[in-house]
Amino acid sequence: MLAPRRPDFFERVASMSEARIEDACIVGGTVEAQSATRPVNGPAAIGTLPPVPKPQPLDEATIARELASLRAWTRVDGRLRREFAFPDFSAAFAFMTRVAFVAERANHHPDWSNSWSKVVIELTSHDAGGLTQRDFDLARAIDVLASR
Repeated sequence: MLAPRRPDFFERVASMSEARIEDACIVGGTVEAQSATRPVNGPAAIGTLPPVPKPQPLDEATIARELASLRAWTRVDGRLRREFAFPDFSAAFAFMTRVAFVAERANHHPDWSNSWSKVVIELTSHDAGGLTQRDFDLARAIDVLASR
């Protein structure tokens, strides 16, 4: 049996092409909400981020210190990893959407998967060949989003 239709959800999704988007951006390792009207796709959405210098991989002592400061993240095969559980698929997908806005703003994108109510996120800086400060900053931002 299908779940009852939530009209407000469908109307919001239908208006996303030029919607007011509540997204978050990373500022000094914290997350701040920001409202912006911007196209979700098309030429104005492409190429708007400035070039980012290549990040430097962190040493083992710094990784250990940073990892100890994170809640529920582990290091698996050289990546930061965390599993999230939600009440249902919609909640999981909504979380992924919020994370996507933060990741896009930071120009740092997670490796992730979603299976119904479960989301698995892995972070690494491919261009640096390991973990960098931006992986830990994004993990903290994701933690803030997960706590909402």
